[in-house]
Amino acid sequence: MLVHSAGVADSGEVGTATSELWRHVFEVNVFAVAELTRLTLPALRVARGQVIAINSGAGYSSRAGGGIYSGSKFALRALTDALRDEERGTVRVTSIHPGRVDTDMQRDLQTQMGNTDYDGSIYIAPQSVADTVRLAVDMPEASMVEELSIRPVHR
Repeated sequence: MLVHSAGVADSGEVGTATSELWRHVFEVNVFAVAELTRLTLPALRVARGQVIAINSGAGYSSRAGGGIYSGSKFALRALTDALRDEERGTVRVTSIHPGRVDTDMQRDLQTQMGNTDYDGSIYIAPQSVADTVRLAVDMPEASMVEELSIRPVHR
């Protein structure tokens, strides 16, 4: 099994973001995933294994200032969709799309947005993301969860 969970949330406005920033975000969030998957795919095929990508709710929609991050997450979703179709019947591929999760990354993002009153309890607990992954992992071999979205209850 291969679980991709590393990522960066750097972003900026399209009109001012440098090509270096774009490259960095796509390198970590997309290209590294593609390369690691490519390298492990022969073993995953033999094992009839599973690839799980922790994506983001930003893989479905984008907002002002979020084009770089969302673009990388849209690309990650396209990568997992293609991989799932290419490996169907051999390797199961799942894309998990959490909303805001109570992590150091979320704290940093909230600080950047000027939120000085951070309350992690209104976000998804990391354990809930892990439980969602576990749900996909525990599916019988004859089925797979293709995509799952998990969102905080609070707005």
